[in-house]
Amino acid sequence: MEKYGEVPKMFTPAWWGYFWDYYKWHTIIGVAALLLIVFAVSNCAANVSPDVTVAYVNYIYPADYDVSGLEDELSLITEDLNGDGKHAVTFLRLLVADLETGKNVSANVSSMQERVSAEFAAGLSHVFIMTQKQLPNLISRDDGAEMLISLDEYAAGFDEGMLVRDNEGVVRAISMKGNTLLEKYNIPTDDMFITMRNVRYNENKQDNQQRYDEGRKILEYIISASSK
Repeated sequence: MEKYGEVPKMFTPAWWGYFWDYYKWHTIIGVAALLLIVFAVSNCAANVSPDVTVAYVNYIYPADYDVSGLEDELSLITEDLNGDGKHAVTFLRLLVADLETGKNVSANVSSMQERVSAEFAAGLSHVFIMTQKQLPNLISRDDGAEMLISLDEYAAGFDEGMLVRDNEGVVRAISMKGNTLLEKYNIPTDDMFITMRNVRYNENKQDNQQRYDEGRKILEYIISASSK
């Protein structure tokens, strides 16, 4: 860059004026780039890769969920599977449309049903807390017995009305109504049932067996807070 006149002594008032005249845009662009880098680094640091994911599928999506509180409590019982030094559980909320009542029927919400199906087919969630209306489509599938684990060992003491069985009489889901853990964090429990999918045949067996084992811990922890 061509400069005119004598360059003032560095860091004097005259020098700062000289510097701004000749390097204004260099400075602005440099500061902007630095801010972008700082933002990107801080954003990456804030993003935590979950070790375990719990999917919550309901027709209502209230604003007063204390999701972070539940995630923090569940993280206390899980292991650091990805080796990032953090125990992280993500509570994945999926809002679906109730086609019987017309509630939440819209293009955006209806497409979320595809997300629910995708979560079973290819997602990371093993534990699902779902509305009862969502269960028949899963349990009646030809591969339902392979997709969902048996919850028979947890069914003792529950009223029959709190259990959902498949055609063979195997318990595949247990009611969350009145569950003290979920209600502590203002998460609706009426008409909600907990179920758990098995490890898919095409998943990485070692990694997903570990994720399954951690999911099982969460399943047991949540069920233990239900009234029998």
